[in-house]
Amino acid sequence: MKNVVLLALTLFSAFTAVAQDFTVDQRNIITEKLSPFPNKTEVSIACIKNGEVKYHGFLIKNGKLEPIDNSKSMYEIGSITKVFTSTILANLVGEGSLSLSDPIQKYIADPLHVDQEITLLQLANHTAGLPKMPTNFNYFVANMANPYKDYGEAELMEYMSHDLELDNTPGTHYEYSNLGVGLLGYIMSKQTVTSYADLLDKYAFTKYNMESSTIDRKDLKNLLVKGRDYNGNVTSNWDLNALSAAGAIISNVEDLARFAQAQFNEKDEALALTRKPTFKVNSKMEMGLGWHLLTTKSGEEWIWHNGGTGGYTSSKAIDTGKENAVIILTNISAFHKDHAQIDALCFALMNELKM
Repeated sequence: MKNVVLLALTLFSAFTAVAQDFTVDQRNIITEKLSPFPNKTEVSIACIKNGEVKYHGFLIKNGKLEPIDNSKSMYEIGSITKVFTSTILANLVGEGSLSLSDPIQKYIADPLHVDQEITLLQLANHTAGLPKMPTNFNYFVANMANPYKDYGEAELMEYMSHDLELDNTPGTHYEYSNLGVGLLGYIMSKQTVTSYADLLDKYAFTKYNMESSTIDRKDLKNLLVKGRDYNGNVTSNWDLNALSAAGAIISNVEDLARFAQAQFNEKDEALALTRKPTFKVNSKMEMGLGWHLLTTKSGEEWIWHNGGTGGYTSSKAIDTGKENAVIILTNISAFHKDHAQIDALCFALMNELKM
Protein backbone atom coordinates (compact mmCIF):
# COMPACT_ATOMS: atom_id res chain seq x y z
CA MET A 1 0.00 0.00 0.00
CA LYS A 2 2.89 2.37 0.88
CA ASN A 3 4.43 1.84 -2.57
CA VAL A 4 1.13 2.64 -4.29
CA VAL A 5 0.82 5.89 -2.30
CA LEU A 6 4.38 6.89 -3.16
CA LEU A 7 3.78 6.13 -6.84
CA ALA A 8 0.58 8.17 -6.79
CA LEU A 9 2.44 11.14 -5.25
CA THR A 10 5.19 10.84 -7.84
CA LEU A 11 2.67 10.71 -10.66
CA PHE A 12 0.77 13.67 -9.25
CA SER A 13 3.86 15.89 -8.90
CA ALA A 14 4.70 15.36 -12.58
CA PHE A 15 1.06 15.57 -13.61
CA THR A 16 0.11 18.89 -11.99
CA ALA A 17 2.63 20.81 -14.06
CA VAL A 18 1.21 19.63 -17.37
CA ALA A 19 -2.53 19.08 -16.92
CA GLN A 20 -3.81 22.61 -16.49
CA ASP A 21 -6.98 21.81 -18.47
CA PHE A 22 -8.10 19.61 -15.59
CA THR A 23 -9.40 20.73 -12.23
CA VAL A 24 -7.54 19.67 -9.11
CA ASP A 25 -10.21 17.05 -8.46
CA GLN A 26 -9.85 15.66 -11.97
CA ARG A 27 -6.07 15.49 -11.61
CA ASN A 28 -6.45 13.64 -8.33
CA ILE A 29 -8.90 11.18 -9.91
CA ILE A 30 -6.65 10.46 -12.89
CA THR A 31 -3.56 10.09 -10.71
CA GLU A 32 -5.34 7.72 -8.32
CA LYS A 33 -6.90 5.51 -10.98
CA LEU A 34 -3.71 5.19 -13.05
CA SER A 35 -1.33 4.63 -10.13
CA PRO A 36 -1.51 0.77 -10.20
CA PHE A 37 -0.21 0.52 -13.76
CA PRO A 38 3.37 -0.07 -14.94
CA ASN A 39 5.75 1.94 -17.08
CA LYS A 40 4.82 2.18 -20.76
CA THR A 41 1.13 2.29 -19.91
CA GLU A 42 -0.47 4.67 -22.40
CA VAL A 43 -3.85 6.33 -21.96
CA SER A 44 -5.90 8.40 -24.42
CA ILE A 45 -8.87 10.36 -23.09
CA ALA A 46 -11.57 12.40 -24.81
CA CYS A 47 -13.79 14.52 -22.58
CA ILE A 48 -16.86 16.09 -24.17
CA LYS A 49 -18.64 18.78 -22.17
CA ASN A 50 -21.69 20.55 -23.55
CA GLY A 51 -20.86 19.04 -26.92
CA GLU A 52 -17.27 20.36 -27.05
CA VAL A 53 -14.40 17.89 -27.00
CA LYS A 54 -10.94 18.09 -25.44
CA TYR A 55 -8.26 15.42 -25.79
CA HIS A 56 -5.72 14.34 -23.19
CA GLY A 57 -2.95 11.77 -23.46
CA PHE A 58 -0.64 10.24 -20.89
CA LEU A 59 2.29 7.85 -20.75
CA ILE A 60 3.69 6.36 -17.57
CA LYS A 61 7.46 6.66 -17.96
CA ASN A 62 10.04 6.19 -15.23
CA GLY A 63 7.24 6.14 -12.70
CA LYS A 64 5.89 9.50 -13.87
CA LEU A 65 2.70 10.42 -15.71
CA GLU A 66 3.88 12.36 -18.75
CA PRO A 67 1.61 14.20 -21.21
CA ILE A 68 1.66 13.07 -24.82
CA ASP A 69 -0.36 13.93 -27.90
CA ASN A 70 -2.04 10.61 -28.69
CA SER A 71 -5.57 11.51 -29.78
CA LYS A 72 -4.89 9.87 -33.16
CA SER A 73 -3.12 6.80 -31.74
CA MET A 74 -4.96 3.54 -32.33
CA TYR A 75 -6.05 0.90 -29.83
CA GLU A 76 -8.13 -2.25 -29.90
CA ILE A 77 -11.45 -1.13 -28.42
CA GLY A 78 -12.69 -4.66 -27.69
CA SER A 79 -16.37 -4.97 -26.87
CA ILE A 80 -17.22 -1.34 -27.59
CA THR A 81 -17.37 -2.87 -31.07
CA LYS A 82 -20.72 -4.36 -30.06
CA VAL A 83 -22.31 -0.89 -30.10
CA PHE A 84 -21.25 -0.51 -33.73
CA THR A 85 -22.65 -3.93 -34.58
CA SER A 86 -25.99 -2.81 -33.15
CA THR A 87 -25.69 0.44 -35.11
CA ILE A 88 -25.50 -1.61 -38.30
CA LEU A 89 -28.54 -3.58 -37.15
CA ALA A 90 -30.51 -0.39 -36.46
CA ASN A 91 -29.74 0.92 -39.93
CA LEU A 92 -30.79 -2.33 -41.61
CA VAL A 93 -34.01 -2.29 -39.59
CA GLY A 94 -34.63 1.28 -40.70
CA GLU A 95 -34.13 0.27 -44.32
CA GLY A 96 -36.53 -2.66 -43.96
CA SER A 97 -33.84 -5.28 -44.65
CA LEU A 98 -34.29 -6.88 -41.22
CA SER A 99 -36.70 -6.77 -38.30
CA LEU A 100 -35.72 -6.94 -34.64
CA SER A 101 -38.34 -9.64 -34.18
CA ASP A 102 -36.89 -11.84 -36.94
CA PRO A 103 -35.90 -15.29 -35.66
CA ILE A 104 -32.30 -16.15 -36.38
CA GLN A 105 -33.50 -19.46 -37.79
CA LYS A 106 -34.66 -17.43 -40.79
CA TYR A 107 -31.05 -16.62 -41.68
CA ILE A 108 -29.16 -19.79 -40.79
CA ALA A 109 -29.29 -22.59 -43.36
CA ASP A 110 -28.88 -25.59 -41.06
CA PRO A 111 -31.42 -26.30 -38.27
CA LEU A 112 -30.33 -25.13 -34.83
CA HIS A 113 -29.60 -27.62 -32.10
CA VAL A 114 -32.42 -26.11 -30.00
CA ASP A 115 -36.14 -25.67 -30.65
CA GLN A 116 -36.59 -22.28 -28.96
CA GLU A 117 -36.90 -19.24 -31.22
CA ILE A 118 -34.13 -16.66 -30.84
CA THR A 119 -34.58 -13.17 -32.31
CA LEU A 120 -32.12 -10.60 -33.64
CA LEU A 121 -33.18 -8.29 -30.81
CA GLN A 122 -32.18 -10.91 -28.27
CA LEU A 123 -28.74 -11.23 -29.83
CA ALA A 124 -28.28 -7.46 -29.64
CA ASN A 125 -29.41 -7.03 -26.03
CA HIS A 126 -27.83 -10.20 -24.58
CA THR A 127 -31.10 -11.97 -23.74
CA ALA A 128 -30.87 -14.82 -26.27
CA GLY A 129 -29.91 -17.34 -23.59
CA LEU A 130 -26.61 -18.00 -25.34
CA PRO A 131 -23.47 -18.62 -23.29
CA LYS A 132 -20.67 -16.08 -23.38
CA MET A 133 -18.65 -18.30 -25.71
CA PRO A 134 -19.46 -21.42 -27.77
CA THR A 135 -18.52 -24.69 -26.12
CA ASN A 136 -16.50 -25.79 -29.15
CA PHE A 137 -14.15 -22.87 -28.56
CA ASN A 138 -11.31 -24.80 -26.94
CA TYR A 139 -9.39 -22.64 -24.47
CA PHE A 140 -6.91 -25.47 -23.90
CA VAL A 141 -5.90 -25.58 -27.57
CA ALA A 142 -6.23 -21.89 -28.46
CA ASN A 143 -3.21 -19.59 -28.42
CA MET A 144 -4.30 -17.33 -25.56
CA ALA A 145 -2.18 -14.49 -26.92
CA ASN A 146 -4.54 -14.47 -29.94
CA PRO A 147 -7.33 -16.87 -28.91
CA TYR A 148 -10.02 -16.24 -31.54
CA LYS A 149 -7.80 -16.43 -34.61
CA ASP A 150 -8.70 -19.99 -35.63
CA TYR A 151 -12.40 -19.86 -34.75
CA GLY A 152 -13.99 -19.46 -38.16
CA GLU A 153 -17.38 -19.69 -39.84
CA ALA A 154 -17.24 -23.47 -40.07
CA GLU A 155 -16.70 -23.80 -36.30
CA LEU A 156 -19.47 -21.30 -35.56
CA MET A 157 -22.03 -23.07 -37.74
CA GLU A 158 -20.96 -26.48 -36.43
CA TYR A 159 -21.66 -25.24 -32.92
CA MET A 160 -25.06 -23.76 -33.78
CA SER A 161 -26.30 -26.91 -35.52
CA HIS A 162 -24.74 -29.62 -33.33
CA ASP A 163 -23.67 -28.31 -29.91
CA LEU A 164 -25.85 -25.30 -29.07
CA GLU A 165 -27.42 -25.34 -25.63
CA LEU A 166 -29.16 -22.37 -24.05
CA ASP A 167 -28.47 -21.20 -20.51
CA ASN A 168 -31.86 -19.47 -20.25
CA THR A 169 -35.15 -19.24 -22.13
CA PRO A 170 -34.67 -16.55 -24.82
CA GLY A 171 -35.94 -13.14 -23.79
CA THR A 172 -36.05 -13.81 -20.04
CA HIS A 173 -32.57 -13.08 -18.67
CA TYR A 174 -29.60 -10.80 -19.42
CA GLU A 175 -26.47 -12.85 -20.03
CA TYR A 176 -23.58 -11.09 -21.74
CA SER A 177 -22.55 -13.05 -24.82
CA ASN A 178 -19.67 -12.55 -27.24
CA LEU A 179 -21.14 -15.47 -29.15
CA GLY A 180 -24.50 -13.73 -29.55
CA VAL A 181 -23.15 -10.48 -30.97
CA GLY A 182 -20.59 -12.30 -33.12
CA LEU A 183 -23.46 -14.35 -34.53
CA LEU A 184 -25.46 -11.16 -35.16
CA GLY A 185 -22.63 -9.77 -37.27
CA TYR A 186 -22.39 -13.02 -39.18
CA ILE A 187 -26.14 -13.02 -39.92
CA MET A 188 -26.16 -9.41 -41.10
CA SER A 189 -23.20 -10.04 -43.36
CA LYS A 190 -24.84 -13.10 -44.92
CA GLN A 191 -28.23 -11.39 -45.33
CA THR A 192 -26.75 -8.33 -47.07
CA VAL A 193 -24.05 -10.26 -48.96
CA THR A 194 -21.61 -7.69 -47.56
CA SER A 195 -18.58 -8.21 -45.37
CA TYR A 196 -18.79 -7.07 -41.77
CA ALA A 197 -15.94 -4.63 -42.51
CA ASP A 198 -17.90 -3.06 -45.37
CA LEU A 199 -21.05 -2.83 -43.23
CA LEU A 200 -19.04 -0.93 -40.63
CA ASP A 201 -17.68 1.41 -43.27
CA LYS A 202 -21.13 2.15 -44.69
CA TYR A 203 -23.21 2.49 -41.55
CA ALA A 204 -20.67 3.83 -39.05
CA PHE A 205 -17.17 4.82 -40.12
CA THR A 206 -18.03 6.77 -43.26
CA LYS A 207 -21.37 8.02 -41.93
CA TYR A 208 -19.80 9.54 -38.81
CA ASN A 209 -16.46 10.62 -40.30
CA MET A 210 -14.50 7.99 -38.40
CA GLU A 211 -11.71 8.09 -40.94
CA SER A 212 -9.12 6.09 -38.99
CA SER A 213 -11.22 3.21 -37.61
CA THR A 214 -10.90 -0.28 -39.04
CA ILE A 215 -10.96 -3.97 -38.19
CA ASP A 216 -7.91 -4.68 -40.37
CA ARG A 217 -4.47 -3.76 -39.02
CA LYS A 218 -3.18 -3.48 -42.60
CA ASP A 219 -5.50 -0.48 -43.09
CA LEU A 220 -4.20 1.55 -40.16
CA LYS A 221 -3.46 5.18 -40.99
CA ASN A 222 -2.09 6.10 -37.56
CA LEU A 223 0.16 4.58 -34.93
CA LEU A 224 -1.10 1.40 -33.27
CA VAL A 225 -0.16 1.53 -29.61
CA LYS A 226 1.45 -1.73 -28.57
CA GLY A 227 -0.84 -3.79 -26.36
CA ARG A 228 0.56 -5.09 -23.10
CA ASP A 229 -0.31 -8.22 -21.14
CA TYR A 230 -1.20 -8.44 -17.45
CA ASN A 231 2.49 -8.16 -16.56
CA GLY A 232 3.04 -5.11 -18.75
CA ASN A 233 4.93 -6.95 -21.50
CA VAL A 234 4.15 -6.41 -25.20
CA THR A 235 1.54 -8.91 -26.37
CA SER A 236 -0.12 -9.98 -29.60
CA ASN A 237 -3.05 -8.20 -31.17
CA TRP A 238 -6.25 -10.20 -31.52
CA ASP A 239 -7.86 -11.50 -34.72
CA LEU A 240 -11.51 -12.28 -33.97
CA ASN A 241 -12.34 -14.13 -37.20
CA ALA A 242 -15.98 -15.35 -37.13
CA LEU A 243 -16.70 -13.36 -33.96
CA SER A 244 -15.36 -10.05 -35.28
CA ALA A 245 -18.66 -8.27 -34.60
CA ALA A 246 -18.11 -8.85 -30.88
CA GLY A 247 -14.83 -6.99 -30.57
CA ALA A 248 -12.59 -6.45 -33.61
CA ILE A 249 -12.55 -2.66 -34.09
CA ILE A 250 -9.32 -0.65 -33.81
CA SER A 251 -9.94 3.05 -33.26
CA ASN A 252 -8.81 6.23 -31.53
CA VAL A 253 -10.41 8.79 -29.24
CA GLU A 254 -10.91 11.28 -32.08
CA ASP A 255 -13.11 8.87 -34.04
CA LEU A 256 -14.95 7.68 -30.95
CA ALA A 257 -15.59 11.29 -29.92
CA ARG A 258 -17.21 11.94 -33.31
CA PHE A 259 -19.44 8.92 -32.77
CA ALA A 260 -20.30 10.18 -29.28
CA GLN A 261 -21.20 13.61 -30.63
CA ALA A 262 -23.42 11.95 -33.24
CA GLN A 263 -25.47 10.55 -30.36
CA PHE A 264 -26.52 14.13 -29.55
CA ASN A 265 -28.34 14.41 -32.90
CA GLU A 266 -31.97 13.65 -32.11
CA LYS A 267 -32.76 13.32 -35.82
CA ASP A 268 -30.48 10.29 -36.24
CA GLU A 269 -33.15 7.58 -36.05
CA ALA A 270 -30.75 4.65 -36.22
CA LEU A 271 -28.71 5.83 -33.25
CA ALA A 272 -31.89 6.68 -31.35
CA LEU A 273 -33.06 3.11 -31.88
CA THR A 274 -29.87 1.71 -30.36
CA ARG A 275 -30.50 3.78 -27.22
CA LYS A 276 -34.14 2.74 -26.81
CA PRO A 277 -34.70 0.47 -23.78
CA THR A 278 -35.41 -3.14 -24.76
CA PHE A 279 -34.88 -5.09 -21.51
CA LYS A 280 -34.74 -4.16 -17.83
CA VAL A 281 -31.83 -5.86 -16.12
CA ASN A 282 -32.30 -4.26 -12.69
CA SER A 283 -33.23 -0.93 -11.10
CA LYS A 284 -29.96 0.64 -12.23
CA MET A 285 -29.53 -0.79 -15.75
CA GLU A 286 -31.54 -1.51 -18.87
CA MET A 287 -30.36 -2.73 -22.26
CA GLY A 288 -30.73 -0.91 -25.54
CA LEU A 289 -29.28 -2.40 -28.70
CA GLY A 290 -25.67 -2.94 -27.66
CA TRP A 291 -25.66 -0.06 -25.19
CA HIS A 292 -26.02 -0.50 -21.45
CA LEU A 293 -28.45 2.18 -20.23
CA LEU A 294 -27.38 3.25 -16.74
CA THR A 295 -29.20 5.29 -14.11
CA THR A 296 -26.70 6.92 -11.76
CA LYS A 297 -27.16 7.47 -8.03
CA SER A 298 -27.98 11.10 -8.71
CA GLY A 299 -30.51 10.23 -11.40
CA GLU A 300 -28.57 10.92 -14.61
CA GLU A 301 -29.11 8.60 -17.54
CA TRP A 302 -25.96 7.44 -19.29
CA ILE A 303 -25.29 5.04 -22.12
CA TRP A 304 -22.16 3.00 -21.59
CA HIS A 305 -20.00 0.20 -22.89
CA ASN A 306 -16.51 -0.96 -22.15
CA GLY A 307 -14.09 -3.30 -23.84
CA GLY A 308 -11.07 -5.45 -23.24
CA THR A 309 -8.65 -7.68 -25.13
CA GLY A 310 -5.36 -9.30 -24.17
CA GLY A 311 -3.51 -6.00 -24.53
CA TYR A 312 -6.12 -3.26 -24.17
CA THR A 313 -8.91 -1.90 -21.96
CA SER A 314 -11.44 0.77 -22.95
CA SER A 315 -14.51 2.53 -21.56
CA LYS A 316 -17.05 4.94 -23.04
CA ALA A 317 -19.94 6.71 -21.32
CA ILE A 318 -22.31 9.32 -22.76
CA ASP A 319 -24.97 11.60 -21.29
CA THR A 320 -26.97 12.58 -24.36
CA GLY A 321 -29.14 15.04 -22.43
CA LYS A 322 -26.22 17.15 -21.19
CA GLU A 323 -24.10 16.38 -24.29
CA ASN A 324 -21.29 15.10 -22.09
CA ALA A 325 -19.12 12.05 -22.71
CA VAL A 326 -15.87 10.39 -21.66
CA ILE A 327 -13.91 7.98 -23.84
CA ILE A 328 -10.82 6.21 -22.48
CA LEU A 329 -8.54 3.95 -24.50
CA THR A 330 -5.52 2.23 -22.96
CA ASN A 331 -2.94 -0.47 -23.59
CA ILE A 332 -3.80 -2.08 -20.25
CA SER A 333 -4.68 -5.76 -20.54
CA ALA A 334 -8.22 -6.84 -19.74
CA PHE A 335 -6.49 -9.51 -17.64
CA HIS A 336 -4.60 -6.98 -15.50
CA LYS A 337 -5.82 -7.29 -11.92
CA ASP A 338 -6.68 -3.57 -11.78
CA HIS A 339 -8.24 -3.16 -15.23
CA ALA A 340 -11.56 -2.13 -13.61
CA GLN A 341 -9.88 1.15 -12.65
CA ILE A 342 -10.47 2.32 -16.22
CA ASP A 343 -14.25 2.05 -15.87
CA ALA A 344 -13.94 3.74 -12.48
CA LEU A 345 -11.95 6.56 -14.09
CA CYS A 346 -14.52 6.92 -16.86
CA PHE A 347 -17.41 7.19 -14.41
CA ALA A 348 -15.53 9.56 -12.11
CA LEU A 349 -14.68 11.92 -14.97
CA MET A 350 -18.30 11.78 -16.15
CA ASN A 351 -19.37 12.94 -12.71
CA GLU A 352 -16.83 15.75 -12.83
CA LEU A 353 -18.15 16.97 -16.20
CA LYS A 354 -21.54 17.78 -14.75
CA MET A 355 -20.03 20.12 -12.17
